[in-house]
Amino acid sequence: MKQITSFLLLLTALVFSTQKMTAESKIYATLSSDELTLTLYYGEQSNPADVTDWSVFKSTVTTIVLDKTMQDARPTSTKQWFDGFSKVTSFVNLTYLNTEEVTDMSAMFRDCSSLEILNLSGFHEGNVTNTENMFYNCSSLTTIYCGGYYWYTIESTSNMFYGCLSLVGGYGTTYDSNHVDGSYARQDNAFVHGYFTEGVSPYPELYATISADGKTLTIYYDGFKGICKNLCSFWNGQHGADINVTWSSDEAHDAVTTVILNESVKEARPTTIHGWFYRFGNLTEIQNFSYLNTEEATDISSMFTYCYSLTSIDLSNFNTENVKNMGGMFSDCISITSLDISNFNVEKVTNMS
Repeated sequence: MKQITSFLLLLTALVFSTQKMTAESKIYATLSSDELTLTLYYGEQSNPADVTDWSVFKSTVTTIVLDKTMQDARPTSTKQWFDGFSKVTSFVNLTYLNTEEVTDMSAMFRDCSSLEILNLSGFHEGNVTNTENMFYNCSSLTTIYCGGYYWYTIESTSNMFYGCLSLVGGYGTTYDSNHVDGSYARQDNAFVHGYFTEGVSPYPELYATISADGKTLTIYYDGFKGICKNLCSFWNGQHGADINVTWSSDEAHDAVTTVILNESVKEARPTTIHGWFYRFGNLTEIQNFSYLNTEEATDISSMFTYCYSLTSIDLSNFNTENVKNMGGMFSDCISITSLDISNFNVEKVTNMS
């Protein structure tokens, strides 16, 4: 009898486990407590408060976030997904949406009248046949970043840009009421008119820009590096010696007095910070240094070597638990009077020369 009971319990457990494994994954949404942020997920819906029809929240939501799990979803239609979300001002992680199998994008952003910038660079339009009313009445929309050149070949595109009164293509083409279908659904350039702007990379990277006077260096981590040449004084620098940082050059060493870390740097997880400020002899200030997340960094050698003018460095948030190489980190920092390294974990360090 004991054996039969044990067998039944095991069988029940196996059945339950199989049911759990075969539970249907779906796209669903969660509303934040303040009703301003909508987050889309892909997986097993377990919370009764989550919904698969998120249009019920369109009257309050200002931000729409795509969770990383959305990378695994393969929708075949995004029709009316964000239709009527008139208060939405931003989409976060829209690049997590895989559109390779999508055929219908009609009215996807219709009446998103508060939206100003939209990054569709990660979108695949190869199987799309319908984009009717896709941006209908997006009256505040100024810029659509897009990686595809041939959206205008899509079969059904009527009223795709109707009412996009503020829209400007990357080469200066402005909204034209005679071209509200998909005829201008392409990147704007010197040869053809279009409403799209050269795409922002869906893959963020670290890069820096320098101010006109050469004194301020700002470090970013986003997908805008590719278009920065049109918006700011982008500077790629020259690699010096073995210091493989794109903003390290003789010009910077002589001129830069201030380094600013943009808030986007919070999302970066560099594995090496070797030589980031190597030979920045006139550098006196690093702003927002706490934005730098070093939890995955293994090499921070020569990071401040020859920073003659730095008097202090805030290392309170510096995570060194995976660092192996600290060689020359503060070498020749002759103006620094004290360094608080009490939080440093040097268990894995093999080079502290």
